[in-house]
Amino acid sequence: MNILNRRLSLQEFKDYAAGYDFGPLPPDKIVLHHTWRPTKASWQGERTILGLKKYYEGKGWPAGPHLFIGEDGIWLFSPMRHNGIHAGALNARSIGIEVVGDYDLEVWSGATKVFVLGAVRILMDRLGISPAQLFFHRDVSAKTCPGRAITKEWVLGELNLVDASA
Repeated sequence: MNILNRRLSLQEFKDYAAGYDFGPLPPDKIVLHHTWRPTKASWQGERTILGLKKYYEGKGWPAGPHLFIGEDGIWLFSPMRHNGIHAGALNARSIGIEVVGDYDLEVWSGATKVFVLGAVRILMDRLGISPAQLFFHRDVSAKTCPGRAITKEWVLGELNLVDASA
């Protein structure tokens, strides 16, 4: 499995997405997840990314989610121009975003919240993805992703407050 293994700031991600070639059939939806494990406290950046690569390879997957987002930034994992493996029926033409942590009891906060909402807004604007095309993993799975504390109403309300033009 080839991964990008690159950490970006929000501005770097905006610049990256602006010039990115999403291919002839670009993604038309976003799927949000939470890692559950690793937690925010156990996240170790590149070391964890390489561990996740090994985990997915052990499952026989040729790809994984596209982004991992935590307190330390936006990590590029699988290339966004290719289908990732992250949400079964929603894998095709979607961008899978894993938010580092367990959000069954709390909503995103701190830098994680800023990075996630910023990245989602950037991708929605760049790809013309409507709020109706923002999915949660739990829409097609028994999992709680992106966490029980995260609702679509909350995410969409918070996205309305994000200025991705800055």
